Amino acid sequence: MEWRPALGLVLAKQLRIEVYGWICGAGMETTLKRTYKQEMYIINQSTVKLSEAQVKAADEAFNSFDKRDEGRIRVNDISGPMRKLGHNIKPDFLEKMEDYIDTDGTGYIDFEEFKMILERKMQDDEDEKELKEMFRVLDKEKKGEVDVKELRWIIKNLGDDLSEEDIDDMIADVDTDGSGWVDYDEFKKLMND
Repeated sequence: MEWRPALGLVLAKQLRIEVYGWICGAGMETTLKRTYKQEMYIINQSTVKLSEAQVKAADEAFNSFDKRDEGRIRVNDISGPMRKLGHNIKPDFLEKMEDYIDTDGTGYIDFEEFKMILERKMQDDEDEKELKEMFRVLDKEKKGEVDVKELRWIIKNLGDDLSEEDIDDMIADVDTDGSGWVDYDEFKKLMND
């Protein structure tokens, strides 16, 4: 199968350019299937950058878990300083990030790597806000669901040239119960796959 943008890019382009330009920022376009090298570039190019105060707070949180004052913490301990900074880390985020930051396989990260993870987490949080806003706009009836027909129309008419079969597959992947409606979790899966 050839590489193609995820549906999130299609919808983000459509909403940003055609209808709701104020909703989506550049972050939505990061919803592409990527190679390792591309993903590393995106992690390092996060649009969220820490302020001086945030760097200081991050340093204090990081050092509180650097028990031996070695300038590093265990990858498994990342959630501790992140919680101190007000960010909850889900296991899937940690697993995804571990592959990118612990490239030498030691099981440890230094402060620079920690800052990179923090920026990525903050970017993910911003992207989540944008996605929720996009869903809110599409959920015209305020039922907590979006009509599959509307998604189909958006994908078909305002996105890349996708075959009916591709569109059917995308929607079937998320509307597993065949209800004809997509709730937020299904919408999020559709946008991120």
